[in-house]
Amino acid sequence: MPRLSIIIPLRSNLELFEATLVSVLENRPDECEVIVAHDGSYDDPFDLAGEVCFAVADDQALVNLVWAATQIATSPVVHVLADGFLASEDWTRAAVDAFDDEEVQCATPLICDQESDHTILAAGWTDDRLRLRRSIAEGATAVGRLEQQRVRGVYFAASFWHIALLRKCLKSIAVDSAIEFEALFARWMEEERKQIHILSESRVFTSSQAPELQSVGYREGFQLQCAAQSRGFAATAGFALLACITRPHRVESWATAIGRLSAGLMGTKYRTMLDRNYESLAAAHRPNDESNAQTLAFPTHQPLRQAA
Repeated sequence: MPRLSIIIPLRSNLELFEATLVSVLENRPDECEVIVAHDGSYDDPFDLAGEVCFAVADDQALVNLVWAATQIATSPVVHVLADGFLASEDWTRAAVDAFDDEEVQCATPLICDQESDHTILAAGWTDDRLRLRRSIAEGATAVGRLEQQRVRGVYFAASFWHIALLRKCLKSIAVDSAIEFEALFARWMEEERKQIHILSESRVFTSSQAPELQSVGYREGFQLQCAAQSRGFAATAGFALLACITRPHRVESWATAIGRLSAGLMGTKYRTMLDRNYESLAAAHRPNDESNAQTLAFPTHQPLRQAA
């Protein structure tokens, strides 16, 4: 049995996907399997069926593609590396060793700028009053001790998981976006007082403009504010506007602020949905309730097809 399953989701950009796949195959570690997850549109033009496994989901949503891949994964540790992220030499070694510790259930590599090998774009994320889902160690060359203690969530597009935990999380909640999944998982980790492990010796690379790392825009502001701890509308409005003042020339900062304000005024229904999903996630991890837990139907829980 392989020790690691590397999941590469194919979404809408074939060029980015192929770059990611090539980087993984060129740096492929021993004792691992590579799983390509797609929506049925990929016809394997390079005839990789003997080297790569294929899982098919119903759409191109990242959470749905990863769910499909976890259903055929055979390793105890899973690595999600979305299209647009590039592997490097020996980037999985620290992860495989880290998961030998039973306390490690989820980990993040250092996500670095492909234009500058040593510049970190993110090592997980945290929330603060001015910025929600703020990248840890952004612009630094190493992760300091205080930053390690502040990490609250992982970027799902580049993350390592214990397979049992990932399957349980994806099965128990129904979400449309990776941001929602990340927020719910971060909330659960915080409630359970569990720590996300930062793999300082594991580096993957992507563009500084990678959409998976962005937390700005109306939709993102709305979603993140609904998922964040409530501080009251007045406090939310003050911090959202202050964040704009610190970056007055960035239009997306104003869009984010408007999204955060809208969450305070009109986010009740969406927040209720997140709370319901969170309760389902928490129930799935209660040992005494495991057999009776009521879970929400996950969008991709349809019979999965596996390509040859």
